[in-house]
Amino acid sequence: MIKLGDKIKEIRGKESQESFAGKIGVSKRTLIRYEKGEREPEYGVLKTILDTFKVNLLEEKERNKGSLRTKTAVISGVYRASKS
Repeated sequence: MIKLGDKIKEIRGKESQESFAGKIGVSKRTLIRYEKGEREPEYGVLKTILDTFKVNLLEEKERNKGSLRTKTAVISGVYRASKS
């Protein structure tokens, strides 16, 4: 299973940590902690990521076989959506 921090890092891609952190409303240091797995984002931050990258939660629910119980499942398709 992919770790949430790794998924966030994948979503960020080549964008700077500072720029990405600003878009999701956290400090660069907080983003670094998310990416290292030292801290998990609040659901509000996850929602901001989903909204910013235009991810459809219904599509994600289907893609994740109906389960949106974990934070990783909620955010798992953001990378795909951000690249389209």
